[in-house]
Parts: sequence; structure tokens; C-alpha cells
Amino acid sequence: MFNLENMDDDFLDALANDLFSPLIRFDYSPPEIKEVQVKKGDTVVISWKTSEPCRFTLHYEQPESAAPGDITNEELKEYHQVILQDLIPDTVYAVVILVEDRAGNQNTEEITFKTEPVPDSDVPLPLPEKSKIPKTLLVIPVVLVMVAFFILKMRK
Repeated sequence: MFNLENMDDDFLDALANDLFSPLIRFDYSPPEIKEVQVKKGDTVVISWKTSEPCRFTLHYEQPESAAPGDITNEELKEYHQVILQDLIPDTVYAVVILVEDRAGNQNTEEITFKTEPVPDSDVPLPLPEKSKIPKTLLVIPVVLVMVAFFILKMRK
């Protein structure tokens, strides 16, 4: 028989580590999410750190859209990075990062970002289309010039 009130946490952790290695059941604190960064360009790179090794799910969606996306990584690590591609330019996206440590403790971080607008193009705009003259109208003056030339030649 043990009276757990007389035992300190360090002793209980050491005892549990010896019996149930690795111990995860005495961890009740959620992991911290720190240093969230969003780098925008052709793609959007979201990175963050956690206070301990975690797995994550990143959920993103644009307002008024029915096409959200989820990215999950089950690998336990402290440095995380996600690359989002094929996003709509000049659009606001909402992102929720959910992290979970070995013990199942979870934490979330919500962010929003706006994608870059479409860059100005150096390609010139097409010129307005000129009105097309029917070919028959072009043939008539040519024929008249040829007839006039022939008549002048015959008079000489």
C-alpha cells in the first residue's frame, strides 16, 4: 500500500519511468506554439516552433469558399514547415494550426494572411483589331490600275 499524498512528483515520475518507460501520463501541459512566420511569394511558406516534439494538422480555407485544405504530419518534431501552393492571388486565407504532443495534449494557433496580387505583366496588351477591308475591294483598284497601264501602253 502506498499513500500517494506523501510522494512528490519527481519520485512518482522516476517510479513510473522505471515501470512504464517512457512516461507520458503525467504530462498535462499543452505544447506552446512559437515564432509563427508566413513567407509569401509564388508559394506561401508557414513555419513555427513548438516547445516540445509534436505532430500537427494545419487547416486552411479562404472565406466564402467550399474548398478547405488540411495538411497533417504525424512526425514528432519541434520545427514545422508547410508549403501551400496553387492559392488564389490577392485573397485572404484563414489558417488553424493544431499541435499535439506525445501525451495527447493539444494547442491551437489561428492566423490569417493575404496572398500577393497578380504581378503587373511586361507583356504589351494586344492592339485593337483594325477593321478588315474585304479582299474584293482591294482587287478592284489593282485591276483598274492594270487596265489603265495597259491602255496607256497601247496609245504609245
